[in-house]
Amino acid sequence: MAGQPALAAEDVTESPHVVVAVRLRPLNDAELSEGNKKVVTPDGKKLVFSYKGQEHGFKFDHVLGDAANQLVVFEQLGKPQVEKAFDGYNSTIFAYGQTGSGKTFTMLNVRGLPQDIGLIPRISEALFKQLAETSRSKTTSRFLVQCSFLEIYNEVIYDLLVPRGRDSKGKGLEIREQKGLGVYVKDLTEEVVADAGQLNRLIHEGFAQRTTSATAMNDASSRSHCVFTICLHYQDTADSSRNTISKLHLVDLAGSEKSGSDERKQAKENANINKSLSALGNVINALSSAGTARRKAFVPYRDSKLTRVLQESFSGNAFCTMIATVSPAEVNSEETFSTLQYAKRAKTIRVAATRNQESKQREELQKEVEELRKLVLEASSTEELEARHKAEIEALEAFMKDTWEDKQRLSKEHEEQRETARKEVERANEQRLTEQQRRLDALRKLGDLGVTLQSFVALGTSRGECCRTWPERLASLLRIPQQLLSRHHGVRLYRDGAMADIRELLKQAAIQGSEGATSSLLLSQAAEKLKLMATEVPVLQETEKSYKGQLCAVRAEIGITLKEAQEAEQVDVEALALLQLVDTQLGHHYATTSEQFVNEVASLEMDLSQVVLRLESADDQLRGLATELRALEALPKVTSGELLPRPLGLASCDFPDEGL
Repeated sequence: MAGQPALAAEDVTESPHVVVAVRLRPLNDAELSEGNKKVVTPDGKKLVFSYKGQEHGFKFDHVLGDAANQLVVFEQLGKPQVEKAFDGYNSTIFAYGQTGSGKTFTMLNVRGLPQDIGLIPRISEALFKQLAETSRSKTTSRFLVQCSFLEIYNEVIYDLLVPRGRDSKGKGLEIREQKGLGVYVKDLTEEVVADAGQLNRLIHEGFAQRTTSATAMNDASSRSHCVFTICLHYQDTADSSRNTISKLHLVDLAGSEKSGSDERKQAKENANINKSLSALGNVINALSSAGTARRKAFVPYRDSKLTRVLQESFSGNAFCTMIATVSPAEVNSEETFSTLQYAKRAKTIRVAATRNQESKQREELQKEVEELRKLVLEASSTEELEARHKAEIEALEAFMKDTWEDKQRLSKEHEEQRETARKEVERANEQRLTEQQRRLDALRKLGDLGVTLQSFVALGTSRGECCRTWPERLASLLRIPQQLLSRHHGVRLYRDGAMADIRELLKQAAIQGSEGATSSLLLSQAAEKLKLMATEVPVLQETEKSYKGQLCAVRAEIGITLKEAQEAEQVDVEALALLQLVDTQLGHHYATTSEQFVNEVASLEMDLSQVVLRLESADDQLRGLATELRALEALPKVTSGELLPRPLGLASCDFPDEGL
């Protein structure tokens, strides 16, 4: 752009068509691991698509292969629209494609390396760079830049520049249409921005509030449509007839995904995405057929919030660029073919963009105000119509009186409100973190694994997260030690009773021999109790061994969960801390219960050597009892406590198994 062009016949474009670009992403790791091959081949501005045994040829304005980086996308598609904005024209760029095909990466990526930054942040940088250059070269030039950021989620419009609290769920903004103003979103925040840094900060803040979730195609899929709008006001202090107002709409659509490929059960969300994308397809079909139809075709803009918001972009005063993002993988052929057909139809839509002179807009607004005043004065006007017309007049007059200074003042108020909200969020977060730490310290001090496990499960339930099965299994396992200790106590009673019987038996045998009725009864009781001990002790030891094995298995699952939690894109600090405490306390629990079992087994041991010798020197009946005692002495002994093993390095992230 060499400067503001003079107003002449060239201010009206020659009805160009929607510019369509196709961008191919590389095959991802999952597609490569499954052995997928490429079925889309770029060739200049053409591409060849192999589908169901046939080759289909397509031609577009731009074809960007998988080697085209983000800078190339900006140079070919973004930079021309920035220049048009400075020339006073409205423009729209929107990305359409299958989930995981690269729409958000192309349009809105604000993370990662500088070379991976998306189209919207690059446009904001270029806009202010060109603004500075124009201001230096022409001292009579003045600029005012405003931006807005909205999302359409489940057919509800949200302002992404306003912090969304819990009470705002389900509440949205309204779409209005007014002659002279066109279609607009009522009460949508329009911030005045002074530089690229401030603009990019607003992009980051809005992007952080956008609704995303995991799908079968993408771990962080955009589940809403978002529209970022930059409004550029230009004033020439030497010639007010050159003043212009232009808008640049940058749209990132939610991903389309074939039925059945999404593993989640969020039916309402998917239905609304499909509804709006289907409505957009119907609008494109109607507009593409309008050029050949003899009669003016009906265009169903009102079928969805998305098509209503984009109405001016398709049928109004704006240039329009569509970026169709596709996967080249064979597995996505059906969705790719649908996207290419969609893009082919969009290319036939013709647009009529004119320079937006501020003076002409004000003339149109003033004319609309006068017409509304006439309607108010008409005798046939009802009270309801009169009130509506008066409200429209007030809105139009307020818009016309709205100066740059008013916009800056209002924007400053918004910024102060956002700063207050940010501080409140920070204070709330600090209080939340303090409370989390207090609860965590209390759980550490209590040292009760069962209570810590309940807290971990309750946290996941409160956030609507689907827990793994190991917490339930661990809770069941924690009840086993008390059961084992009770059984140990029963065996100890057998032992004490048997030893009492043996002592009394030896005493009676010394007096009257082992033939008496009392001696026979004592002998029978002692033998029965010793047999019960010999049966129960091995069962207890096997049960303890199985219990420890199950704890080891659960510990391994906890280790895997820990690893995943630490490597998550957004780490849940509270859940991670509780999980680490569960892991630590499980280790302590294992060691403690092992020591308890050792002590219990040790308490069952008896010094039987002298008793056995005395029994073996007696008659045959007592020698049989000696054999029972020898069997008890032969039972395996546990000599010390154990530490919980870390199988395969998975049980703890502190000891990763890099070679696994």
